[in-house]
Amino acid sequence: MVRGLTTFREHFIDYKEQYVLIGGAASSEILSQSGLTFRATRDLDIVLIVEALSAEFGRAFWEFIEKGNYRSIFQNKEEKKCYRFNNPVNAIYPEQIELFSRIPETIDFKGYGRITPIPIDNELSSLSAIILDDNYYSLIKNGLMDINGLSCLRPAYIIILKAKAYLNMTKSIAEGENITSQKLNKHKNDVFRLFPVLEPNEIIELPLSVKNDLRDFIFLIENDTTINIKNLGIRRIGLKEVIERLKIIFNLD
Repeated sequence: MVRGLTTFREHFIDYKEQYVLIGGAASSEILSQSGLTFRATRDLDIVLIVEALSAEFGRAFWEFIEKGNYRSIFQNKEEKKCYRFNNPVNAIYPEQIELFSRIPETIDFKGYGRITPIPIDNELSSLSAIILDDNYYSLIKNGLMDINGLSCLRPAYIIILKAKAYLNMTKSIAEGENITSQKLNKHKNDVFRLFPVLEPNEIIELPLSVKNDLRDFIFLIENDTTINIKNLGIRRIGLKEVIERLKIIFNLD
């Protein structure tokens, strides 16, 4: 169980249509439903559904931050809007919360790097979010599922995001950024951790740009001799069969 997830679920039970959990916390919750375990994770990565955000959600969010007594709050420099919260004093709250979204249509976005202001109820709030590509944001909205009152992304859609994160980090390393192999490989390995809980007959239609990202990811893992899928929970089939199944699910042929 991810620290603080129960507290988060209870606090936001009435706002399931306004956010979705992605990443490690969502993966942990999904796998636990099948009696499986996920790697240790401390973050709650939350995508805000900007079209649905209400003033009530905004108040509920800040009430949550205040009750958790978060000691570190990260802001974008220009607008002083908050997008990351960590180190809560209250131990039953998530260790870190990070917000993601797309650029809202209701604001005149002039460009502040990777961070966008977030309007709530047609008014600019004190929140901001890390910007998502529009194609990926639309996919996330199509992939929502409710797990006992918690809005989570379906496993196939998490795999799409994990593949993209792996590609982005691989590119950053090639450009000279210092990223540990552990941080890089967790995204690749999470794809295989989630594979056993994919729906057997699921087929997902994707925009061409996302398909191309997945093709690039599959090319990398096809040629990766370090992958041991047995250690990641897949024992009945081999890597080749896993890759072929992913190609079918995402219609990559």
